[in-house]
Amino acid sequence: DAQLVELPDLIVCHAGALPPCFEVGSGVRVVATSDPLQGAIEAFDEVAGHAARVFAEARAARLLNRWAYDSDAHDALVDGFTWREMTAEELLVLPRVIALEPASALVGGRLARLLGVLRDARPLHVMVEVQPARALHDDDLQVELGALAMALDRPYVAQTKPARPEHFVAGARRALECAVPALFVVTTGFSEEGDEPEVGAWLAAGAAVDARAHPLFRYDPSTRGTWAGRLDVEGNPQPEAVWPRYPQSDTADAPSFAFTL
Repeated sequence: DAQLVELPDLIVCHAGALPPCFEVGSGVRVVATSDPLQGAIEAFDEVAGHAARVFAEARAARLLNRWAYDSDAHDALVDGFTWREMTAEELLVLPRVIALEPASALVGGRLARLLGVLRDARPLHVMVEVQPARALHDDDLQVELGALAMALDRPYVAQTKPARPEHFVAGARRALECAVPALFVVTTGFSEEGDEPEVGAWLAAGAAVDARAHPLFRYDPSTRGTWAGRLDVEGNPQPEAVWPRYPQSDTADAPSFAFTL
């Protein structure tokens, strides 16, 4: 018989310290691991295993209620039921599992594993913090993670920044509505070591967007129509210009943002 297990709302797998812009709220399980991608897979399989038993028993109960349960035909199906047999609606009931990875870790085999996770049926979310001033390279080639993920045409992809909260939250909300993997390519303005630049993290992250080094976009593969129709580039300043232009102003009091998991 299925046993009810209390599950968290969100599981965060990370290596090292959490980024400075993260505040952990209630209902969140934090897993410290040297391999966040593998940790996320294992965490998902654990919670999905508990949920699969509940969904299997629910299916059996519906058949029994209609006097349609046949032990010879259905016992093996119920016993062998896994998350891979769940519907999209059932997958969306499961706790969301997110792996936090620094871009510097995603080279060589680790990058290939990330792409494998994004091609898989597990609806895992991966958030990669990038340093736009430092291009990610693999075998002497510059790697654009967002473009690579879009080429797979399976995961939801958002290249965003917490300092633009309306863009960040809209992307996160849409990802939570999709039973597919999701990749967030994020710049916070902080260094990988957690240091804030002299100009401030908010201004540094904004400069990356203004310089087109970290353009904002969201790619939703569930949108029908053309490839271009799935790509939303709203939020980039003055997209018709090569570079955005602003009147000179005092940025000393520019706000900083944090978001709560």
